[in-house]
Amino acid sequence: MQSRASSTLMPYSNTASLTVSQVFQGVFRRIKPIPSEDSLAQRVLPPAVQAATAELVNVLQAVCAPDSGWPAERPQTPQTLLPYVSDEAEELLEAWHRWQPDVEASSEKPTTPSGASHDTVPELISELGDYLVWSIAASNPDAMTLVGGTSAILQPPCQIKRMQRIRLVPVLNIHFNDFHYAVDLVTRTPFDLADTFPDSSLLKLGEQFFPQRLSPLSRWLETLWTQAIATVPELSQWQKGQGIQLLLPGRTWCSAQAFLNLHFVPLTMHYGLCEPTADCFAAPASVSLQPEIGTLDPQVWSVTGGSFSEVIFEAESKRLLTSIQPPALDTELSFIKENWLREAIAATLSADIGIALDRRHQADRELNVLSIVDEVYQAVNPASLSSHAELLLLHSPLTLAEFCRQLQWLWVKAHQELMPLMSGITAYRLKSGGEWQLGTLVTTSQLVLHPETEILWYLELSTRQWHTDKLNPFDTTSNTDVIHLQTANLVPQSMWQMNELRTYLSHILCQRSPILQHLMTPKTVALTLPDREFPFTSSETQMPLELQLVPKFYPLEEA
Repeated sequence: MQSRASSTLMPYSNTASLTVSQVFQGVFRRIKPIPSEDSLAQRVLPPAVQAATAELVNVLQAVCAPDSGWPAERPQTPQTLLPYVSDEAEELLEAWHRWQPDVEASSEKPTTPSGASHDTVPELISELGDYLVWSIAASNPDAMTLVGGTSAILQPPCQIKRMQRIRLVPVLNIHFNDFHYAVDLVTRTPFDLADTFPDSSLLKLGEQFFPQRLSPLSRWLETLWTQAIATVPELSQWQKGQGIQLLLPGRTWCSAQAFLNLHFVPLTMHYGLCEPTADCFAAPASVSLQPEIGTLDPQVWSVTGGSFSEVIFEAESKRLLTSIQPPALDTELSFIKENWLREAIAATLSADIGIALDRRHQADRELNVLSIVDEVYQAVNPASLSSHAELLLLHSPLTLAEFCRQLQWLWVKAHQELMPLMSGITAYRLKSGGEWQLGTLVTTSQLVLHPETEILWYLELSTRQWHTDKLNPFDTTSNTDVIHLQTANLVPQSMWQMNELRTYLSHILCQRSPILQHLMTPKTVALTLPDREFPFTSSETQMPLELQLVPKFYPLEEA
């Protein structure tokens, strides 16, 4: 039985009901531990292992290249390629063997007095929700776009096709003995299965997305699941069903079965964040469990109450003179020098392969040279390189809109635990000479263009909107402000000075993504600008471009 969407969920007792807020304030325990091969603990690979991985990837890519001279009548397989890359594969295996004793010694943990394993430790349902949303969105840029909501050509059964706004919904279903309830993990509202499109509906997003033709939703879901599980193997357990025990406020422990489902629904409304409700700073525990949405795109999620009230203008706005308007989003962008980009893409690909190899090595201690070559070959051979197409799409020229989408996905992929900052989390701010203020801390990423004027152009990656430093009177955040975060486990400490928080977040980005690291310093780009007065004509201009991370605090408006 499944109810229509409402403010409450189905009760699991005869006298009480569960609200969405109560669900996300609860904890759960896994009945069965996670298999070791599904563990998502990503270790930091030492430089020797990283270098050996990159060398093997480079050599194997060269051998698999179309112009490598490989005989057309002889198929490429890990076995046939092994003689050409055996030295590099053996060096990688030796680097792992030299590193492994140190890892095993440092990872030894004393057993708890009760003998309970780590997998039975209670976990926050709110953190599980953020983690599952990230797992889907981080699998590829298209999944991120679908989770955020986008326009598509849709044709339900026995209907004509038409343009419609849709979104992909990760739904957590929790089944008890006689009923179940479902939660939209993005908006954190009850989910109604009646709102979903039939799997036989046909869908097409656009030329930049996969696939290129109208395809059944069932095929889309199968592709999305395959890519997501390849990125986060643990998702397979949540798709099949996970036995859990729940402890919710005011209740006792109870057993249930949890499933993660994916559904397509129409994007018909906008959702806002839950506003902070604490009355004073003296009782931070009263807001520490407020629901906070770890989300991506303000098409679906935005800070409640117009918190993004800074003056933002579209490219066609009449607020500025035509001569100093920023470029339109369909403007093509090209990098003047692309060597750094090729190297960064190669480093990102090698890092992804290194993580996959490390997971396989953790599950199979008898990993040999042929297994290593097979793992790398599956990632770099031309037939399966499409799984890394998101990196290839970064090669210029590309439109500003697509560039923003790619960079936003790289940030999502790099920031598993920091995703809630993209939509806003509860925080307190103390300004010099002021009092503690309750509000929302939001971290945005921006492309900064430096035209030959005194005004800088800032393009928000998520909203695809421009603003300038001259037109931002509502942003009163100072680098010296002190921020007290009300969410645990996002960052190492709860108290930050604003400039220190920005430096820390930027440092994490640079550590986890070579592409974003390079873009944190100015890069000269060429923009092909269409002429606004004469169609089919354009001009080219060059200017520095830089990516920056901007944490902002928006005080809670007084009633």
